[in-house]
Parts: sequence; C-alpha cells; structure tokens
Amino acid sequence: MVLDEFLTERSVGAFLTYVVEVKVPRVEEATKYASSLAKCGLKGSAFGDAMVDADTARHELIAALKREEREGANPSLHVESAREVAVRAETLAATVEVLKRSVDRQPERVKVSSLNVAWTTALAGNARPRPARATATAAAGVSGVLGFDAKMARATAALARMSCGSRLAARVASKPLKSLAEDEASSSVLSEASAELQAAAGIWGDALVVDIRDPPAECKGDVSRGFRAWCLAAADRLAIAKAFALELAEVRATPPSLAARLAAGVAANEARALDGLASGSVTPRLVGSACAQSAGAAALADALAARAAAKDSLIGEALAFSKHGLCKLNSFLQTKGNLPRGIVDDDAMARKYAASAPPDLRTVLQDLQGAIKRRVDVYDRDNKTVYFETEPTALENPVPVNLAKPRPLPADDTVVDLSEDLPAPVVEKDPVLPDDLPPPAYDDLPPAYDDLPPAFDDLPTPNRDDDDDDVFRPQSSSSSKPYVSCDRCTFNNKLGASRCEMCESKLPAC
Repeated sequence: MVLDEFLTERSVGAFLTYVVEVKVPRVEEATKYASSLAKCGLKGSAFGDAMVDADTARHELIAALKREEREGANPSLHVESAREVAVRAETLAATVEVLKRSVDRQPERVKVSSLNVAWTTALAGNARPRPARATATAAAGVSGVLGFDAKMARATAALARMSCGSRLAARVASKPLKSLAEDEASSSVLSEASAELQAAAGIWGDALVVDIRDPPAECKGDVSRGFRAWCLAAADRLAIAKAFALELAEVRATPPSLAARLAAGVAANEARALDGLASGSVTPRLVGSACAQSAGAAALADALAARAAAKDSLIGEALAFSKHGLCKLNSFLQTKGNLPRGIVDDDAMARKYAASAPPDLRTVLQDLQGAIKRRVDVYDRDNKTVYFETEPTALENPVPVNLAKPRPLPADDTVVDLSEDLPAPVVEKDPVLPDDLPPPAYDDLPPAYDDLPPAFDDLPTPNRDDDDDDVFRPQSSSSSKPYVSCDRCTFNNKLGASRCEMCESKLPAC
C-alpha cells in the first residue's frame, strides 16, 4: 500500500481519508506512514492532546458492537462491520499516538488539517447503519480538535449520523418510484433518514448562532488576536456547515429548513449586533463576526439554492432574508462610519454558483473562507487596526498534488524543510560602494581667517563734549589720544583731569 501521493500534500486529513476509505489492513503499516508524515513537519502536541480520548472512543465503539451482538440485532451484518470498524479504529488510534508524541511545531496548520480529520471520521461509516452509530462515537471524540463545546460536540455526532443516513437515503431515492413504493424496507429507511436529516439540520442551525452580546472573554476589549481567532473559528464552523449542506443537497429529499434556520440565526445575530452597537454595549470590532457569519450564510444559501431545488419557496425566502439582513448591516455600518468602505459584496460569487454547474466541495470551501477573510481584512483596514499576519490555510491555498510522479519518502534520518516550497525571502542589503572612489575635494572650504577686518583700535573714539556731558562727538584726527583712560575702570576722562569721574581714582599724569 503506497501513500506517497498523499504525503506530498502533507495533510493529516488526506492521510486519514486514505486510511478510512482504502481500509489499511495493518496497523504497523499505518504507523510507519504516520511517522513519515510527522517527519514532514506535521507535528503538533495540541493535535494529540485534543485526540487523547481516541483510545477510549475505540474501546467504547467495540464494546457497543459487542453489546449489539449479544442483543442479536442485525446479526448478518455484524461480523463484517465489527471487523471493519475495529481495524479503522486501531489505525486511527495508532496514527494519533504517533502524532501525539511529536513536537509542537505547526499547531495552526495541524488544526486546519483537523477539519478534514473530523469530516473524514464523520463519514467513516458510509452506507451501513451499524458503523453509523460507531462513527457518531468517534466524531464526538474528534470534535475536541476544533475546540467545540458540548453543544457542538453533540452536533458533530448528529452530523455523523446524518451523513450515514443521507447516503442511505440517496441510494434509496435513486431507485425508480415504482420499485421504491414496492420496497417497504427502502421506504422505512428513507423516512428514518429524512427524520435524521431534519434533526441534524436543527442542531447545526442552532449551534451556529453565536450570541454577539456575550462574546468570549478573549474577544472583549481591544484584543485583536482574540477577535481574529473568534472570526476564524466561526469560519471553520461555517465551512463544516457548508460541507454538511452540500451533503444534504445531494439527497433528493433535502430538508429546506437548514437554509431557513441558518438565515434566521444570522438575522438574529445582525439584529443583536445593531442594537448593541447603537446602545454602546458592543464594540464595533465585534460586529465583524456578524459580518463574517452573514457572508457564510449568504454563500451557503446560494450554494443550497444552486445545488438543491431552486424552485423551493422556503430556500428562496431564506436566501432573500439573509441578503436583506446583510445589506441592512452594510448600510448601518457605513452610516455610523465604522466601515467607510462597507463590506465586500459577494453577489458575484452567488451569481457564479447559480449560473454554473454544481461546484466542487473544495472550491466552495475556498470561496467561503476567502470571502470571510476578505471581510475581516476590510474591517481591519478601515478601522486602522493592525493584526498579525496569518499563513494561508490549506483550504485557501491548496498544495497541488501530482499523483503521476509522487515525491519519494525521506529517509529515516532526514527532516524535510517545509520552507522549500515557499518563495525565497527578499533581503534588503546595504549598497556596496566601489573601492576606487576619488578622494573628496577640499576646494569648497571657507576662506582663511587672515582676511578678518582691521582691529578695533584704529576706529575713531567718541569723546565727551565739554558743554554737553551726554553727547559724545568724535575728535579731530590731529590729536591721537584726546582722553586719559583710568587704569581701574578704563573710563575715558578729559585731558587734564586728576581723578576719574567714575571711580574717583587718581589718574596718571599726562
């Protein structure tokens, strides 16, 4: 079994997808490739700590299967299902153990990949009711990777049950109506799956509603990191909801209540945001999360309208309701001056979904996270807030995979540098001056000090007139020294004076 092509992606989600779907039969082989994967840089003790209950979930899963075997429920499918689920659980537990012992080098990237882990684990059961129940247990354990609370963990378990039920419903609904009506078992399975879909849609619709009046503690005040983390967490949840909605859209009996519930929850968020912002109880920065949720719900409703029955009135009303709420929030923020440029309009993306063929799930997730990131960036720029730069996630910038020429596995003692695929950083260097520069010219120096004006001794000295003591008039040039200077105070006295007029000291004889 070769996993080189998935290792080139450096994705834990791709590796576990391969493990779950291809059913690697030997735990030793899975452990070997997981170790190679960890050497490629996907190391994270945070990922391992969040999955610390994987072994417990595995034991609970096998115990549930044995308990059902003792009860004699569906014995024809039990042996094969138990063997299959046990192998998958062992492989998953072995992979988690390898990653748990790794060093925490890239927790953010591993956390992004854990989205794929949760989704893969939720889809592990495929089209059998018995693995579906086991998958719900595993999904509840994996929900810790995304930081879900108890409510979101229950929704993840419901998502697992819904996924398995929807595949059953899709398989049954693909039959002709005549055979479907004749097959009582298929009819019962379809009705049970529809009820499961409705319940899961309700749980996810309620869980995605974030009360903006009571944000997390790290989001209060001016903590930019907390706000960005909150928005990214909302983006992650909306991305999973998007995949969940597309899974529903593939079923012919799509419950239209999903889009209606999401749109109603987002509209309630927007109303609370507007009221709180007007009253001053909510900071403008927290309104960005409502904007992000509005973007996700609008794109989600658009995708549902394109993939599912576009003629359904409930989906159309939910789409219009969400768009109206988003426009209302735009105009309010522009009026208040919090967002002078407004929020980026995603009508073009909605038109693309409506006019094109059913989009690929990866493309939908790329557009959704890109829209949320653009909205947060616009909000930050218009409010002159500088946040830390985040690396592009695997969904925003997927690594191209060449399955024809897989990258060879590194040796056991080789550590692959993840920066080899990144462009070389531009380093600004000081300019290098040539060695043969001419010497500086000294012609522009100031003139020498020999050209100073003549001494002040040659200037004519004023003398006091006899008639007016306050007036000094210059004497004729015939007399070289028409005064007597006092040696004590240097006052110039009249010729013939015996004492100084200032200090009354005796003057030298003329």
